[in-house]
Amino acid sequence: MGLDPKLWAPVIARLTGKVSPAPDAPISRRREEDRIQIAIAQYLDARRFFFFSVPNERKASVVTHSILKAMGLRKGVADLVVWDVRNRSGFIEVKTEAGRLSVDQREFRDECLARGLPWGLARSADDVAELLGEWGFEP
Repeated sequence: MGLDPKLWAPVIARLTGKVSPAPDAPISRRREEDRIQIAIAQYLDARRFFFFSVPNERKASVVTHSILKAMGLRKGVADLVVWDVRNRSGFIEVKTEAGRLSVDQREFRDECLARGLPWGLARSADDVAELLGEWGFEP
């Protein structure tokens, strides 16, 4: 039994911009990045790509973090993993216009590129469309 979607509707509406925030409500960089990633996920869904999100930014207790790390949690992993019809995977890091890669994210990028794995930085769904085209990915 899952959560009632009605409970999440206001949250999704706010993040996707379907509901205007209060005029004086600042939008944090994290929330703006969430909006961008939601738009990217909608783009990938609409084109029937197989993909998933890697929610590494999750806050956790020391114990939970230790367990997650033992289970394979890795700092710097890209936000999205996408597969194409030929079963190739690519990694997409989502950032705001002002967002910059952390040291861990740069190390992950460098590791992917050294292994010949597609990795890209996206600040919009248009950026993702361009990346997928460069990689030759088809849904």
